[in-house]
Amino acid sequence: MIDPAGTCHKYFGCATGKGRQGAKNELSKLKLSEMTTKEATFAAAKIMHQVHDGEKGFELEMAIISDETGRVFKRVEKEALAEAEAAAKAAIEAEDMSD
Repeated sequence: MIDPAGTCHKYFGCATGKGRQGAKNELSKLKLSEMTTKEATFAAAKIMHQVHDGEKGFELEMAIISDETGRVFKRVEKEALAEAEAAAKAAIEAEDMSD
């Protein structure tokens, strides 16, 4: 990740923008190096929706650098991101109902 000041940081998962610190804390708990791109996208989408806690109108964008992308920066396709967000929202609602 390169922050706005131009400093480069190495992470397995990172977040920028509002809620970034909470998201970074939760992402650091995941074993992202052991997940598929689809699993990681779902987990990250779930975390982002949890840290935004029902906030309306936030825009989620994701990119991945992995073996699956040939270690090249690649944005998560809109369809895959929409699928991950829908699954994440459903999982959060299911957890809320069970509490």
